Formats: sequence, C-alpha cells, structure tokens
Amino acid sequence: MALKKSELSVNDLAEQIGEEQSNVSHHLKNLVSCNVVFVRQDGKKRIYSLNKEVINPILQIIDKHVKTHCTDCTHCKSDKTFDYTVKIK
Repeated sequence: MALKKSELSVNDLAEQIGEEQSNVSHHLKNLVSCNVVFVRQDGKKRIYSLNKEVINPILQIIDKHVKTHCTDCTHCKSDKTFDYTVKIK
C-alpha cells in the first residue's frame, strides 16, 4: 500500500508499484470518484493521498478477519501481527 506512508504523484506511485502510469492514473480516477483517495494539485502534478477515515475501518475489518479465520491458513502467516491502520493527521 504505497499511499499508506505518504502522499504521492501518479508517476511516483506507478514507479513504486511497478505499473504503467496510464493504468495507475485510470485506477486513481476511480478511487477519487469513490472518495477512497484524495487528490490535490501541486503545480502541474496531481498529488494523491488516502482518505484515512474511509480506509482505516476497512483495514481494521481485514485485520480482524485474518486474526479470526487465518490461524490455520498456509497462505497467511498467523504468527505475524497485521498493522493496516493509517494514522489520521
């Protein structure tokens, strides 16, 4: 989750996740329209950040699921702690 740590431009985000800029841009447009991601203009760049009020509850549900249902799952490492929360500034 590249946007978890900091806000990023579409080019920086595409580079970090190893995807084409046009593909990332297309998906970000959808996430912005769903209010999952925020966008702001910085000169010619568009800077994206997570809507932490929306994302944190979702990630907490995922964490609860993993802790409850993935104890014997060979795909999940149940001995690890999953910290998906994003601190709201």
